Amino acid sequence: MSKVVNIEKNLPHTVAELMCVNCLNRWVGAFPSDKWLSDLECPHCFKKGFIINTGEEMEEKIREAGQWK
Repeated sequence: MSKVVNIEKNLPHTVAELMCVNCLNRWVGAFPSDKWLSDLECPHCFKKGFIINTGEEMEEKIREAGQWK
């Protein structure tokens, strides 16, 4: 039988365009709002402590792409 996971465990969350200043990888990430960026790991170079938020407004990008509901 599967383990039941409380869906509220991962809420609230933040969605942002992130960048690793170590390898310059950029991606859109979702992470718990109370998590420090320094705790995030780059999906490309797998290092922690190098992640920054680019400040890109994600709602605007989604709206421009016609995907906003």
